Amino acid sequence: MSERRPWPNVDRAMRRALAARADPASMNHDTTRPSPRSGRALGRSSMAQRGGIQEIESLDEQLLDRPTLFHYRPDQVYLEAGRPDNMRCHHWHSHVELNLPLGDGVEYLINGRELHLPAGHLGLFWAAMPHRLIRRGDCHRMLLVYVPIQMFMNWPLDEALIGDLMGGAVLASREPYGLAVDQFDTWLQDFRGDDATLRGVIAEEVQLMLRRLTRYGWQALLLPELSAAWGGGVHDPRLGKVQQMLAFIAAHYDQPITAGEVAAAAELHPHYAMGQFKKVMRTSIKQYINGLRINQAKALLIDTDRPILDIALAVGFGSSSRFYEVFQRELAMPPSAFRKQHHGSGGSP
Repeated sequence: MSERRPWPNVDRAMRRALAARADPASMNHDTTRPSPRSGRALGRSSMAQRGGIQEIESLDEQLLDRPTLFHYRPDQVYLEAGRPDNMRCHHWHSHVELNLPLGDGVEYLINGRELHLPAGHLGLFWAAMPHRLIRRGDCHRMLLVYVPIQMFMNWPLDEALIGDLMGGAVLASREPYGLAVDQFDTWLQDFRGDDATLRGVIAEEVQLMLRRLTRYGWQALLLPELSAAWGGGVHDPRLGKVQQMLAFIAAHYDQPITAGEVAAAAELHPHYAMGQFKKVMRTSIKQYINGLRINQAKALLIDTDRPILDIALAVGFGSSSRFYEVFQRELAMPPSAFRKQHHGSGGSP
């Protein structure tokens, strides 16, 4: 018999109301159409609507186990711009995220590591990793692009780039990227409008920007934990199936999912799916899911004082013993030591 969570109603309500809804860093928005942050919050949260944007002003502490407020559409690139604020907790979502800070660099906490993105350099990472902006410095404006993972993985991009991002790398352009602010403002204006063709052009131009930057070169702010191998190229049909499995895992890894359910999401036989997943991702489905759960648990250990058992259940482990076993194997320390280490270094809010 599976173990019941101590807060099933909250968890289900959050998932139904907020699953697949984007929660980018708290911003003073330039956009005037519903952004990925729009959504309904529970508990003490209140909502203010300004110019078509619904902004969550506060979020009940009990909901921090699932701070993902994503309006996820696999065919829609989202844009934001504004002065960033330090984030009081981590968040995660199923997009590839591009950040360009202007005026000053910013610092993130990703997987327990503090990373500095210099001003004018384009940052790039898969936002399924819990991430948190912890120091905005004198950054007066941040330009952000959110590309759905399905769309990103269908773009004809460099295989190594895709593999590194899916393996957990955080990248920055090797040189400052001279993306003219007026060009981004043009994107924002087109994004606000109702012309689907122009929004499609934005996606094409973002793709071309990434291809250009790949030729210029990237630097790794955080090396990949895995090294995915696409083998047959970006048009290999395996890629589409693995992409479907990755998207399903990203949406459900905090639930008691099985390899068979992951395979079914891609309409594959379980044994074949597990083989193809391992060939591409160089790790098993089970190990990959556990990695995502551990990353989320690390974020909750840093951000909250919730009991470790609650965190273990919230991120998808069926028991505290299993959580301790995987956590110790992956980080060579128990969860309590990890929390003490990061709280002692000022990692908690």
